[in-house]
Amino acid sequence: MPNMLLEKITICDWRCFYGEQLIEFASKTDKNVTLIHAENGVGKTSLLNALLWCFYKKTTARFEKPDDILNHQAKREGKTKAEIAVEFSHEDSLYEARRIYRSNAPESQNKVIVSKINFDGKEQTIREDPKLFLNSVLPEEMAGHFLFDGEHAEALTSKSSAIRVSK
Repeated sequence: MPNMLLEKITICDWRCFYGEQLIEFASKTDKNVTLIHAENGVGKTSLLNALLWCFYKKTTARFEKPDDILNHQAKREGKTKAEIAVEFSHEDSLYEARRIYRSNAPESQNKVIVSKINFDGKEQTIREDPKLFLNSVLPEEMAGHFLFDGEHAEALTSKSSAIRVSK
């Protein structure tokens, strides 16, 4: 079982999130559940997909227009960059994963940067393959079990999904 605890996410001009938005997650050992509750269409699924996109450059199956990354208002203002940074703890260390999208260089999103945050606040970039490190923390094939779209959970209860769920 992965030993990862989400600390916070910073979202900047990504999808429906205009400007810089910071969400801190409950991370105390006795109170480590964060409930996201809001009206439909305000960004709950986009928040989930921001995590998946940052870690693995993927989104949930039903996420509409997954390549439409830059916030439309930011684009109208001439901005060209969207960014996700996720801070998480793993094995008593603090890390940050960061993925950046630049509309003038869409291939920029292919790179994830992972840094270890030292106790003095200084960051140390992980020089080995950051994708390999992230997969050792939370394997991509298991991510759907921990970072899942509750709104579409009914798909798991269908008869055709029973075999897949039992596996």
